[in-house]
Amino acid sequence: MRETAATCFAVALVVAACKPHSPQPRVVAPSLADARPPANCQILRNRLCAQFGQGSDVCAMAGEQTRSFSPERCAAMLARYEHTAASALRFAEGKQALTAREQSTPHGAAPSLGKADAPLTIVIFADFDDDECSRGSPVATAIKNLYADRVRLVFRQFPLATHANAHLAAQASLAAHAQGKFWAYCEVLFGNPQDHSRAALERYAQAAGLDLGRFRKALDQKTFAADVDADIELGRKVNLGKVPAMFANGKSVRFPYGADELASVVEQPISP
Repeated sequence: MRETAATCFAVALVVAACKPHSPQPRVVAPSLADARPPANCQILRNRLCAQFGQGSDVCAMAGEQTRSFSPERCAAMLARYEHTAASALRFAEGKQALTAREQSTPHGAAPSLGKADAPLTIVIFADFDDDECSRGSPVATAIKNLYADRVRLVFRQFPLATHANAHLAAQASLAAHAQGKFWAYCEVLFGNPQDHSRAALERYAQAAGLDLGRFRKALDQKTFAADVDADIELGRKVNLGKVPAMFANGKSVRFPYGADELASVVEQPISP
């Protein structure tokens, strides 16, 4: 798979080696504090910071990530600088969106649980047709029951193109959200991953107590299709590769399938 410039900035590899402190006869392992970016990487970092500003998210990201890149990688990124800069900006914008106080969609606030001013914002991307997402769906209930005062959970749609009914199911969940029943409808969707046909989605809506006429109209008119597409685009900005995926204060973390794993995400201080 071709490596994109955004991926270069999103994934840290290994820290570049540096020279020993003094010409001792024995080999001294370099420390992280001694690491310095190679010349090409410093040039790349300086150019990005000059374009976007020393205090910008792009500059901060470049300063952190270029320390671990090889001279060859940075040279290739410099050779395609316009593409590199655009990709870096997209990633920074996506990360900023994941940490924003207002988690919005084209039709208003994204589905969420917890206080808007909670110290930790967790964003989940999921596909209702995906078995792993169904397996991980109890995490929402766990966060609500255990960490409601400390965590704000935001749900984002990321239906995979390989799942025929996933996009429609995502639209249906947002139609339920418009009626204040997103989480109840999600529970039904995740509990029945084998059937997300239009007829099934309407049955689930009726079981969840939705206004069926209003629900059908939203699906007929594709009212929330743009909202789903916007979430997909957000996921692509932050180089989302698979679902379920979780970001804690903008940082990608391993999706927690159990209480202990969830606790490790919530308890450990995570900076954006």
